[in-house]
Amino acid sequence: MTPSASRTQGFILGYILFALAVLAVTTIATSQMMGKQDAAKWIASSKDKVEDQANVIMTQLAACATLNEVDSVDDYGAAYPTGTHALVSALICPGTSATVWDSGAGSYAPQKISGFSDWRYTKTVAGSSITVYFYVTAQDANGKVVLSHARRRLGEGQVNLSQTTTANDTMVVHIFQ
Repeated sequence: MTPSASRTQGFILGYILFALAVLAVTTIATSQMMGKQDAAKWIASSKDKVEDQANVIMTQLAACATLNEVDSVDDYGAAYPTGTHALVSALICPGTSATVWDSGAGSYAPQKISGFSDWRYTKTVAGSSITVYFYVTAQDANGKVVLSHARRRLGEGQVNLSQTTTANDTMVVHIFQ
């Protein structure tokens, strides 16, 4: 091989290596962009699901309280199911053996949303004070963003976040407070 042929091969090899480096950078940038786009789609979709499910739960709890009369002058929340950290899907309306989902309206207990806990419910009574709420917990920072957006859309007067400093957070929806 002549010295000029070896220089030509080295020159071509340099171009090939440069082209491979440009291709690698382009591939990495594209995959990062697609990952961010997928995360944004998930956030938008999950925000809608969380909001929809919270509204369905509020509606079913109100129907339970309205349709199943429980006589109590002192306890305004007596018509709401009892429970502490109970699964929303298993709540029984007071005075009946029916769950809050047995209203015949075609509503079903909300399914667990990927990236979140199951919906939970708590009713506490302390003297004449009653607190009824349900909640869901995000499992990561993206879920925390979802809950923050859902809180604004559901109403900040009725919904609050636990304000944790970790990557996850809990959104609490109050019925009575």
